[in-house]
Amino acid sequence: MRSAVKNFLLVTVSVLAILFCHATASAQTEEMKVADKVDALVEQLQSASYEERDEAEKEILKIGSDALDYIDDPSDQFEEDLNKRLTRVRKQLEQIAIEETISPSKITISGEMTLKQAFAEVKRQSGNVIALGEGYDPAFLEKKITLDLTDASFWDTFVEIKTKGGLDSNTYGGELGQATVIPRPAADPAQIDKAVTSVPPPSDDSGIFRMRVSGVSSARNLLRPELDYTRVDLEIQWEPRLTPISIDMPLSKVKFLDADGNELKVSNPDQVLSGVVQQGINQIEMSLTLENVNRDVKSIGDISGRLECILPGRREKFRFAELGSIEGEPKVSKAGVSVQYLGYEQNEDLYAVNLRVAMESNAEEFESHLGWLYDNPLFLINDAGKKEPSIGHQGGDLDERGVQIQYFFVEEPANFGLLYESPGAIVSVPADFKLKDIPLP
Repeated sequence: MRSAVKNFLLVTVSVLAILFCHATASAQTEEMKVADKVDALVEQLQSASYEERDEAEKEILKIGSDALDYIDDPSDQFEEDLNKRLTRVRKQLEQIAIEETISPSKITISGEMTLKQAFAEVKRQSGNVIALGEGYDPAFLEKKITLDLTDASFWDTFVEIKTKGGLDSNTYGGELGQATVIPRPAADPAQIDKAVTSVPPPSDDSGIFRMRVSGVSSARNLLRPELDYTRVDLEIQWEPRLTPISIDMPLSKVKFLDADGNELKVSNPDQVLSGVVQQGINQIEMSLTLENVNRDVKSIGDISGRLECILPGRREKFRFAELGSIEGEPKVSKAGVSVQYLGYEQNEDLYAVNLRVAMESNAEEFESHLGWLYDNPLFLINDAGKKEPSIGHQGGDLDERGVQIQYFFVEEPANFGLLYESPGAIVSVPADFKLKDIPLP
Protein backbone atom coordinates (compact mmCIF):
# COMPACT_ATOMS: atom_id res chain seq x y z
CA MET A 1 0.00 0.00 0.00
CA ARG A 2 2.86 2.35 0.79
CA SER A 3 4.19 1.78 -2.72
CA ALA A 4 0.80 2.70 -4.17
CA VAL A 5 0.69 5.91 -2.19
CA LYS A 6 4.20 6.77 -3.34
CA ASN A 7 3.27 6.17 -6.97
CA PHE A 8 0.17 8.29 -6.57
CA LEU A 9 2.16 11.18 -5.14
CA LEU A 10 4.40 11.11 -8.18
CA VAL A 11 1.46 11.75 -10.41
CA THR A 12 1.03 15.31 -11.68
CA VAL A 13 -2.56 16.22 -10.99
CA SER A 14 -4.36 17.35 -14.11
CA VAL A 15 -6.17 20.58 -13.32
CA LEU A 16 -7.88 20.71 -16.68
CA ALA A 17 -9.37 17.24 -16.22
CA ILE A 18 -10.83 18.25 -12.89
CA LEU A 19 -12.43 21.29 -14.52
CA PHE A 20 -14.11 19.05 -17.07
CA CYS A 21 -15.44 16.52 -14.55
CA HIS A 22 -18.38 18.79 -13.74
CA ALA A 23 -19.87 18.63 -17.23
CA THR A 24 -23.65 18.57 -17.01
CA ALA A 25 -25.87 15.71 -18.10
CA SER A 26 -27.75 18.06 -20.43
CA ALA A 27 -24.54 18.97 -22.26
CA GLN A 28 -23.77 15.27 -22.71
CA THR A 29 -27.28 14.66 -24.09
CA GLU A 30 -26.88 17.50 -26.59
CA GLU A 31 -23.51 16.10 -27.66
CA MET A 32 -25.06 12.68 -28.28
CA LYS A 33 -27.81 14.29 -30.43
CA VAL A 34 -25.15 15.90 -32.63
CA ALA A 35 -23.28 12.60 -32.86
CA ASP A 36 -26.41 10.69 -33.89
CA LYS A 37 -27.31 13.31 -36.51
CA VAL A 38 -23.82 13.29 -38.03
CA ASP A 39 -23.76 9.46 -38.07
CA ALA A 40 -27.05 9.43 -39.98
CA LEU A 41 -25.80 12.01 -42.49
CA VAL A 42 -22.54 10.10 -43.05
CA GLU A 43 -24.69 7.06 -43.82
CA GLN A 44 -26.63 9.22 -46.29
CA LEU A 45 -23.34 10.15 -47.97
CA GLN A 46 -23.29 6.51 -49.11
CA SER A 47 -26.83 6.61 -50.57
CA ALA A 48 -27.50 5.17 -54.01
CA SER A 49 -28.84 8.61 -54.95
CA TYR A 50 -26.23 11.27 -55.70
CA GLU A 51 -28.81 13.95 -54.92
CA GLU A 52 -29.21 12.52 -51.40
CA ARG A 53 -25.44 12.45 -51.02
CA ASP A 54 -25.22 16.12 -52.02
CA GLU A 55 -28.00 17.01 -49.57
CA ALA A 56 -26.26 15.14 -46.73
CA GLU A 57 -23.06 17.06 -47.44
CA LYS A 58 -24.92 20.38 -47.17
CA GLU A 59 -26.65 19.33 -43.94
CA ILE A 60 -23.34 18.40 -42.29
CA LEU A 61 -21.97 21.84 -43.13
CA LYS A 62 -25.06 23.43 -41.55
CA ILE A 63 -24.23 21.73 -38.23
CA GLY A 64 -20.97 23.64 -38.18
CA SER A 65 -17.62 22.86 -36.59
CA ASP A 66 -19.19 20.62 -33.91
CA ALA A 67 -19.67 18.02 -36.64
CA LEU A 68 -15.89 17.59 -36.91
CA ASP A 69 -15.88 15.48 -33.75
CA TYR A 70 -18.02 12.78 -35.34
CA ILE A 71 -17.10 12.69 -39.04
CA ASP A 72 -15.22 9.60 -40.14
CA ASP A 73 -11.74 10.06 -41.52
CA PRO A 74 -11.16 8.90 -45.12
CA SER A 75 -10.25 5.22 -45.23
CA ASP A 76 -9.12 2.57 -47.72
CA GLN A 77 -12.26 0.65 -46.71
CA PHE A 78 -14.55 3.40 -48.08
CA GLU A 79 -15.62 4.05 -51.67
CA GLU A 80 -13.73 6.74 -53.56
CA ASP A 81 -16.74 9.08 -53.67
CA LEU A 82 -17.26 8.86 -49.89
CA ASN A 83 -13.58 9.62 -49.25
CA LYS A 84 -13.75 12.67 -51.52
CA ARG A 85 -16.85 13.96 -49.75
CA LEU A 86 -15.42 13.36 -46.27
CA THR A 87 -12.21 15.15 -47.23
CA ARG A 88 -14.10 18.08 -48.76
CA VAL A 89 -16.50 18.46 -45.82
CA ARG A 90 -13.74 18.20 -43.21
CA LYS A 91 -11.66 20.85 -44.99
CA GLN A 92 -14.59 23.28 -45.09
CA LEU A 93 -15.51 22.64 -41.45
CA GLU A 94 -11.90 23.13 -40.34
CA GLN A 95 -11.90 26.53 -42.07
CA ILE A 96 -15.15 27.40 -40.26
CA ALA A 97 -13.53 26.35 -36.98
CA ILE A 98 -10.53 28.61 -37.60
CA GLU A 99 -12.81 31.56 -38.35
CA GLU A 100 -14.75 30.88 -35.14
CA THR A 101 -11.52 30.82 -33.15
CA ILE A 102 -10.20 34.17 -34.38
CA SER A 103 -13.52 36.04 -34.49
CA PRO A 104 -14.43 38.18 -31.47
CA SER A 105 -17.40 36.93 -29.46
CA LYS A 106 -20.76 38.66 -29.77
CA ILE A 107 -23.20 38.37 -26.88
CA THR A 108 -26.85 39.37 -26.52
CA ILE A 109 -28.38 39.32 -23.02
CA SER A 110 -31.36 41.21 -21.67
CA GLY A 111 -33.53 41.08 -18.56
CA GLU A 112 -33.14 40.44 -14.86
CA MET A 113 -31.05 37.44 -13.83
CA THR A 114 -28.65 36.19 -11.18
CA LEU A 115 -24.92 36.48 -11.66
CA LYS A 116 -24.83 32.70 -11.96
CA GLN A 117 -27.32 32.83 -14.82
CA ALA A 118 -25.40 35.65 -16.51
CA PHE A 119 -22.15 33.65 -16.30
CA ALA A 120 -23.91 30.60 -17.82
CA GLU A 121 -25.34 32.65 -20.68
CA VAL A 122 -21.96 34.18 -21.51
CA LYS A 123 -20.47 30.69 -21.65
CA ARG A 124 -23.33 29.36 -23.80
CA GLN A 125 -23.04 32.15 -26.36
CA SER A 126 -19.28 32.62 -26.50
CA GLY A 127 -17.50 29.71 -24.81
CA ASN A 128 -15.95 32.16 -22.33
CA VAL A 129 -16.03 31.04 -18.71
CA ILE A 130 -16.47 33.57 -15.89
CA ALA A 131 -16.02 32.08 -12.41
CA LEU A 132 -16.07 33.26 -8.81
CA GLY A 133 -12.65 33.08 -7.14
CA GLU A 134 -11.85 30.17 -4.85
CA GLY A 135 -12.79 30.67 -1.20
CA TYR A 136 -15.71 33.06 -1.81
CA ASP A 137 -19.29 32.17 -0.86
CA PRO A 138 -21.12 30.76 -3.93
CA ALA A 139 -24.31 32.35 -2.57
CA PHE A 140 -22.91 35.68 -3.83
CA LEU A 141 -23.73 34.49 -7.36
CA GLU A 142 -27.44 34.58 -6.51
CA LYS A 143 -27.27 38.38 -6.57
CA LYS A 144 -29.62 39.72 -9.26
CA ILE A 145 -28.62 42.19 -11.98
CA THR A 146 -30.36 43.61 -15.04
CA LEU A 147 -28.60 43.55 -18.40
CA ASP A 148 -29.52 44.99 -21.79
CA LEU A 149 -26.80 44.04 -24.28
CA THR A 150 -27.15 43.39 -28.02
CA ASP A 151 -24.24 42.00 -30.06
CA ALA A 152 -21.87 43.23 -27.37
CA SER A 153 -18.23 42.19 -27.29
CA PHE A 154 -17.10 39.86 -24.53
CA TRP A 155 -15.16 42.77 -23.01
CA ASP A 156 -18.18 45.09 -22.87
CA THR A 157 -20.28 42.27 -21.45
CA PHE A 158 -17.65 41.40 -18.85
CA VAL A 159 -17.31 45.01 -17.71
CA GLU A 160 -21.10 45.44 -17.51
CA ILE A 161 -21.51 42.30 -15.39
CA LYS A 162 -18.69 43.33 -13.07
CA THR A 163 -20.03 46.87 -12.69
CA LYS A 164 -23.61 45.84 -11.93
CA GLY A 165 -22.62 42.80 -9.90
CA GLY A 166 -20.10 44.55 -7.64
CA LEU A 167 -17.21 42.44 -8.90
CA ASP A 168 -13.51 42.94 -9.58
CA SER A 169 -11.20 40.89 -11.82
CA ASN A 170 -8.69 38.60 -10.15
CA THR A 171 -6.14 38.33 -12.94
CA TYR A 172 -3.49 36.34 -11.08
CA GLY A 173 -5.72 34.11 -8.96
CA GLY A 174 -7.63 32.24 -11.63
CA GLU A 175 -7.59 28.94 -13.45
CA LEU A 176 -6.79 27.88 -16.98
CA GLY A 177 -9.34 29.11 -19.52
CA GLN A 178 -11.51 31.30 -17.31
CA ALA A 179 -11.92 34.91 -16.19
CA THR A 180 -11.93 34.92 -12.39
CA VAL A 181 -13.87 37.53 -10.45
CA ILE A 182 -14.16 38.37 -6.75
CA PRO A 183 -16.61 40.55 -4.79
CA ARG A 184 -15.52 44.18 -4.79
CA PRO A 185 -14.57 45.36 -1.30
CA ALA A 186 -16.45 48.27 0.24
CA ALA A 187 -14.93 51.49 -1.08
CA ASP A 188 -13.18 54.06 1.09
CA PRO A 189 -14.81 57.49 0.43
CA ALA A 190 -11.37 59.00 -0.12
CA GLN A 191 -10.61 56.39 -2.76
CA ILE A 192 -13.94 57.10 -4.47
CA ASP A 193 -12.96 60.76 -4.83
CA LYS A 194 -9.64 59.74 -6.37
CA ALA A 195 -11.36 57.35 -8.78
CA VAL A 196 -13.73 60.07 -9.97
CA THR A 197 -10.87 62.44 -10.79
CA SER A 198 -8.49 59.84 -12.25
CA VAL A 199 -7.94 59.42 -16.00
CA PRO A 200 -9.59 56.28 -17.47
CA PRO A 201 -6.85 54.12 -19.01
CA PRO A 202 -6.91 54.27 -22.83
CA SER A 203 -7.86 50.89 -24.27
CA ASP A 204 -8.71 49.00 -27.45
CA ASP A 205 -11.05 46.05 -26.98
CA SER A 206 -12.51 45.68 -30.46
CA GLY A 207 -11.24 42.13 -31.09
CA ILE A 208 -10.40 38.91 -29.27
CA PHE A 209 -7.63 40.87 -27.53
CA ARG A 210 -7.99 43.79 -25.15
CA MET A 211 -5.09 46.20 -24.85
CA ARG A 212 -4.94 48.81 -22.10
CA VAL A 213 -2.38 51.45 -21.13
CA SER A 214 -1.47 50.73 -17.52
CA GLY A 215 1.13 53.44 -17.02
CA VAL A 216 3.31 56.13 -18.59
CA SER A 217 6.67 57.30 -17.23
CA SER A 218 9.60 59.46 -18.29
CA ALA A 219 13.19 59.38 -17.08
CA ARG A 220 15.97 61.92 -17.44
CA ASN A 221 19.62 60.81 -17.27
CA LEU A 222 21.67 63.80 -16.06
CA LEU A 223 24.99 62.23 -17.06
CA ARG A 224 23.92 60.91 -20.45
CA PRO A 225 20.97 62.91 -21.83
CA GLU A 226 20.86 60.74 -24.96
CA LEU A 227 19.51 57.97 -22.71
CA ASP A 228 16.44 59.96 -21.66
CA TYR A 229 13.26 58.05 -22.46
CA THR A 230 9.49 57.90 -22.19
CA ARG A 231 7.90 54.51 -21.54
CA VAL A 232 4.33 53.35 -22.13
CA ASP A 233 3.31 50.19 -20.22
CA LEU A 234 0.61 47.97 -21.72
CA GLU A 235 -1.62 45.18 -20.47
CA ILE A 236 -2.74 42.71 -23.14
CA GLN A 237 -5.61 40.34 -22.35
CA TRP A 238 -7.44 37.78 -24.48
CA GLU A 239 -10.83 36.14 -24.31
CA PRO A 240 -10.54 33.32 -21.74
CA ARG A 241 -11.71 30.70 -24.27
CA LEU A 242 -8.31 31.18 -25.91
CA THR A 243 -4.84 30.18 -24.72
CA PRO A 244 -2.19 31.83 -26.93
CA ILE A 245 1.04 29.99 -27.53
CA SER A 246 2.93 33.21 -28.20
CA ILE A 247 2.31 36.95 -28.69
CA ASP A 248 4.84 39.20 -30.42
CA MET A 249 4.84 42.90 -31.22
CA PRO A 250 7.29 44.06 -33.94
CA LEU A 251 8.18 47.66 -33.08
CA SER A 252 8.75 48.31 -36.78
CA LYS A 253 4.94 48.18 -37.12
CA VAL A 254 4.24 50.47 -34.14
CA LYS A 255 3.62 54.14 -34.84
CA PHE A 256 3.37 56.99 -32.29
CA LEU A 257 1.83 60.38 -33.01
CA ASP A 258 1.55 63.31 -30.64
CA ALA A 259 -1.69 65.26 -30.21
CA ASP A 260 -0.79 67.43 -33.24
CA GLY A 261 -0.10 64.45 -35.53
CA ASN A 262 3.71 64.68 -35.33
CA GLU A 263 5.51 61.32 -35.28
CA LEU A 264 7.39 60.30 -32.12
CA LYS A 265 10.42 58.03 -32.45
CA VAL A 266 10.64 54.54 -30.96
CA SER A 267 13.97 53.86 -29.23
CA ASN A 268 14.67 50.55 -30.96
CA PRO A 269 12.45 50.11 -34.03
CA ASP A 270 14.08 46.79 -35.05
CA GLN A 271 13.16 45.10 -31.79
CA VAL A 272 10.36 42.52 -31.50
CA LEU A 273 8.70 42.41 -28.10
CA SER A 274 7.64 38.95 -26.96
CA GLY A 275 5.20 38.29 -24.15
CA VAL A 276 5.52 35.23 -21.92
CA VAL A 277 2.12 33.54 -21.71
CA GLN A 278 1.76 31.94 -18.29
CA GLN A 279 -0.69 29.13 -17.79
CA GLY A 280 -3.85 30.21 -16.00
CA ILE A 281 -3.20 33.96 -16.47
CA ASN A 282 -5.14 35.60 -19.30
CA GLN A 283 -2.80 38.58 -19.54
CA ILE A 284 0.72 39.64 -20.46
CA GLU A 285 2.54 42.96 -20.10
CA MET A 286 4.71 44.83 -22.58
CA SER A 287 6.50 48.17 -22.44
CA LEU A 288 7.09 50.51 -25.38
CA THR A 289 10.08 52.83 -25.06
CA LEU A 290 10.32 56.15 -26.94
CA GLU A 291 13.05 58.67 -27.23
CA ASN A 292 12.22 61.11 -24.46
CA VAL A 293 9.21 63.20 -25.42
CA ASN A 294 9.52 66.96 -25.04
CA ARG A 295 7.87 68.26 -21.88
CA ASP A 296 5.81 70.67 -23.96
CA VAL A 297 3.94 67.69 -25.43
CA LYS A 298 1.00 66.98 -23.12
CA SER A 299 -0.22 63.71 -24.60
CA ILE A 300 0.39 60.98 -27.14
CA GLY A 301 -2.45 61.36 -29.59
CA ASP A 302 -2.28 57.92 -31.16
CA ILE A 303 -0.42 54.59 -30.80
CA SER A 304 -1.11 52.08 -33.57
CA GLY A 305 0.49 48.75 -34.31
CA ARG A 306 0.02 45.03 -34.71
CA LEU A 307 0.27 41.96 -32.52
CA GLU A 308 1.40 38.73 -34.14
CA CYS A 309 -0.21 35.86 -32.23
CA ILE A 310 -0.04 32.09 -32.44
CA LEU A 311 -3.17 30.34 -31.17
CA PRO A 312 -4.08 26.66 -30.89
CA GLY A 313 -7.04 25.75 -33.08
CA ARG A 314 -10.29 24.13 -31.96
CA ARG A 315 -10.14 21.20 -29.59
CA GLU A 316 -10.20 17.98 -31.57
CA LYS A 317 -11.67 14.81 -30.04
CA PHE A 318 -9.91 11.48 -30.48
CA ARG A 319 -12.08 8.46 -29.67
CA PHE A 320 -11.27 4.80 -29.12
CA ALA A 321 -13.87 2.04 -28.74
CA GLU A 322 -14.20 -0.30 -25.74
CA LEU A 323 -10.60 -0.78 -24.62
CA GLY A 324 -10.97 -4.45 -23.66
CA SER A 325 -11.79 -5.37 -27.26
CA ILE A 326 -9.06 -3.33 -28.99
CA GLU A 327 -6.41 -5.30 -30.84
CA GLY A 328 -2.98 -3.86 -31.59
CA GLU A 329 -2.12 -0.19 -31.11
CA PRO A 330 -4.60 1.86 -33.18
CA LYS A 331 -3.88 5.46 -34.16
CA VAL A 332 -6.29 8.34 -34.85
CA SER A 333 -5.08 11.44 -36.74
CA LYS A 334 -6.83 14.82 -37.06
CA ALA A 335 -5.76 18.37 -37.90
CA GLY A 336 -2.04 17.70 -37.62
CA VAL A 337 -2.24 15.66 -34.39
CA SER A 338 -2.04 11.87 -34.06
CA VAL A 339 -2.99 9.92 -30.93
CA GLN A 340 -1.99 6.27 -30.57
CA TYR A 341 -3.44 3.96 -27.93
CA LEU A 342 -0.70 1.76 -26.43
CA GLY A 343 -2.76 -0.29 -24.00
CA TYR A 344 -3.23 -0.11 -20.24
CA GLU A 345 -1.66 -1.75 -17.22
CA GLN A 346 -2.37 -2.08 -13.52
CA ASN A 347 -0.05 -0.15 -11.21
CA GLU A 348 -0.81 -1.17 -7.61
CA ASP A 349 -4.23 0.36 -6.88
CA LEU A 350 -4.40 2.40 -10.08
CA TYR A 351 -4.68 1.68 -13.80
CA ALA A 352 -2.36 3.46 -16.23
CA VAL A 353 -3.58 4.12 -19.79
CA ASN A 354 -0.68 4.69 -22.20
CA LEU A 355 -0.92 7.09 -25.13
CA ARG A 356 1.54 8.47 -27.62
CA VAL A 357 0.70 11.96 -28.88
CA ALA A 358 2.57 13.28 -31.92
CA MET A 359 2.43 16.46 -33.97
CA GLU A 360 2.87 16.64 -37.74
CA SER A 361 5.23 19.59 -37.38
CA ASN A 362 8.93 20.31 -37.09
CA ALA A 363 10.82 19.91 -33.84
CA GLU A 364 10.70 23.61 -32.97
CA GLU A 365 6.93 23.76 -33.38
CA PHE A 366 6.46 20.58 -31.35
CA GLU A 367 8.51 22.04 -28.50
CA SER A 368 6.13 25.02 -28.38
CA HIS A 369 3.18 22.58 -28.10
CA LEU A 370 4.72 20.52 -25.33
CA GLY A 371 3.86 22.87 -22.48
CA TRP A 372 0.13 22.41 -23.00
CA LEU A 373 0.10 18.85 -24.41
CA TYR A 374 0.46 17.63 -20.84
CA ASP A 375 -2.71 19.51 -19.88
CA ASN A 376 -4.93 17.88 -22.50
CA PRO A 377 -7.65 15.85 -20.78
CA LEU A 378 -8.30 12.12 -21.16
CA PHE A 379 -11.62 10.50 -20.20
CA LEU A 380 -13.04 7.02 -19.86
CA ILE A 381 -16.52 6.94 -21.48
CA ASN A 382 -19.24 4.49 -20.43
CA ASP A 383 -22.11 3.26 -22.62
CA ALA A 384 -24.32 6.17 -21.49
CA GLY A 385 -21.70 8.70 -22.61
CA LYS A 386 -20.69 9.70 -19.06
CA LYS A 387 -17.12 11.01 -18.80
CA GLU A 388 -14.72 9.89 -16.07
CA PRO A 389 -11.58 12.08 -16.07
CA SER A 390 -8.14 10.76 -15.22
CA ILE A 391 -6.94 11.60 -11.71
CA GLY A 392 -3.49 12.54 -12.96
CA HIS A 393 -0.77 11.84 -15.49
CA GLN A 394 2.98 11.63 -16.01
CA GLY A 395 5.16 12.08 -19.07
CA GLY A 396 7.30 9.34 -20.55
CA ASP A 397 9.48 8.86 -23.63
CA LEU A 398 9.97 12.04 -25.66
CA ASP A 399 11.35 12.60 -29.14
CA GLU A 400 11.35 15.53 -31.58
CA ARG A 401 7.78 14.96 -32.74
CA GLY A 402 5.91 13.16 -29.98
CA VAL A 403 5.63 12.16 -26.35
CA GLN A 404 4.29 9.15 -24.48
CA ILE A 405 1.99 9.95 -21.55
CA GLN A 406 0.47 7.75 -18.84
CA TYR A 407 -2.99 8.68 -17.52
CA PHE A 408 -4.18 7.20 -14.22
CA PHE A 409 -7.65 5.91 -13.34
CA VAL A 410 -9.15 4.19 -10.32
CA GLU A 411 -11.49 1.94 -12.34
CA GLU A 412 -10.28 -0.74 -14.70
CA PRO A 413 -10.63 0.68 -18.25
CA ALA A 414 -11.53 -2.60 -20.03
CA ASN A 415 -15.27 -1.89 -20.34
CA PHE A 416 -14.89 1.80 -21.21
CA GLY A 417 -14.22 3.75 -24.37
CA LEU A 418 -11.55 6.45 -24.45
CA LEU A 419 -11.79 10.17 -25.32
CA TYR A 420 -8.70 12.38 -25.66
CA GLU A 421 -8.99 16.10 -26.40
CA SER A 422 -6.28 18.29 -27.89
CA PRO A 423 -6.03 21.51 -29.92
CA GLY A 424 -5.31 20.70 -33.53
CA ALA A 425 -4.06 23.04 -36.21
CA ILE A 426 -2.10 26.10 -35.11
CA VAL A 427 -3.57 29.45 -36.16
CA SER A 428 -1.52 32.59 -36.85
CA VAL A 429 -3.58 35.69 -36.02
CA PRO A 430 -2.54 39.29 -36.74
CA ALA A 431 -4.32 41.72 -34.41
CA ASP A 432 -4.19 45.43 -35.21
CA PHE A 433 -4.65 47.89 -32.35
CA LYS A 434 -5.05 51.62 -31.84
CA LEU A 435 -4.82 53.56 -28.57
CA LYS A 436 -5.79 57.21 -28.36
CA ASP A 437 -5.18 60.19 -26.05
CA ILE A 438 -2.51 58.84 -23.71
CA PRO A 439 -1.66 61.52 -21.12
CA LEU A 440 2.04 62.17 -20.47
CA PRO A 441 3.54 62.83 -17.02
